[in-house]
Formats: sequence, structure tokens, C-alpha cells
Amino acid sequence: MPEMIPYIVRPGDYLTRIAARRGFDAQDVWQHERNASLRERRPNPEVLEAGDILYIPDQEPPRKALTTGSSNRFSVQLPRVTVDVALTGSDGQPLANARYWVDGEEAGTTDGEGKVAVEVRPTQSSVSLRVEGSPDVYLLRLAHLDPVSTDAGVRQRLTNLRYLPEDGSLVGEEEQAEALRQFQQRSGLETTGAPNDETRERLVSEHGS
Repeated sequence: MPEMIPYIVRPGDYLTRIAARRGFDAQDVWQHERNASLRERRPNPEVLEAGDILYIPDQEPPRKALTTGSSNRFSVQLPRVTVDVALTGSDGQPLANARYWVDGEEAGTTDGEGKVAVEVRPTQSSVSLRVEGSPDVYLLRLAHLDPVSTDAGVRQRLTNLRYLPEDGSLVGEEEQAEALRQFQQRSGLETTGAPNDETRERLVSEHGS
């Protein structure tokens, strides 16, 4: 493998997206000894925080020759990333066994718990999702989830689980603490209002990532 150089993770980055853009094998790079400390802090390589340092191969992107005076055609095979989503209606009940559409095309049926698995390309930043029986169109922003070890990651998961309003970044400390107490009480945890390790683990479990 070429020499490894530091890459500063940017907002919206995750391992598969960086690998597709830079042309390296994601798992080989993730398991490299230079990334051992990052693996320890970020168990899920698809949930990184802006500012993290990922060591990647120091290599030029692959180049293709062009023939002048004629047409040139190239094809690229990009990996797919699966995004698991649990959908509920305004009444809090799962949108179960319902047809759903991704970016306007019918893609399948939700399961008995309202869950779907959406395959996306790592170059995509969002997809739209519509479910039969619901007037809402859900816009799924991809790769904008911070690690649960950060305050932002806790807020984002509480927001997605509907313990905080849609723009959870604007809530105050007490409102977030109350949301955490509600989550802890519902989950059978000690209601401290603080994001201890057990609460963070349960947030990841309930949220799915």
C-alpha cells in the first residue's frame, strides 16, 4: 500500500464516500494500523465527525486516456450504501406494510414495523421518501449524523426519535436534558437527564446507528 497521509474529515464525509471519491479500498484503509486510534473512537466508520483524521493512501486518482477526434465513453461502478429507516405517522404508529417510493420511483413495501432499507450511492447527499397512506414526503439527508459520543450526535438522535423538535440544534440545555429524561424513562434507564454511556448505547440501539 502507498504511504499513508492524513485526511481531515469534512461535514458529510463517511468512509465509503471518501473511498469512492479517492479510489481506495475502504476496508483495507480502515484496518490499517495508522487508523487504529480512530477505529477505537469511532466504532462505525460510516459515522465520522468533521475534524477526525483518517489516514488514506497517498496516490493519484486513476487516469484514463482520451482519443482525440472521436467519442470517448467511460463507465464507473460505484458501491452502494444501505440506509435503514423506521417510519412512523403523525400518531407515532409505524407506517407498516405500505408501499413506498424513493426519489419518485416505487421501491418496495415497509415491513411490519414500518422499516425500509434504502440503497444509495455514496455520491448522493439526500433522497426523498414517500409512503402510501401518508401525505408527507420525507427528505433523508445522508451522512449528516455525528457520533453519539458528541453532544451534536445525542441531539440528532433525540430529534430523529421525536424527543426534540425538528430543529434540535436550537434547543437549550434544559430542554435537551428533559428530552433525555423522557428517553431514559421510556427505556427503563436511570432518569438523570445526562448522556451517560448506557444512555448513549441505548440511543444508538433505538436509532439504528
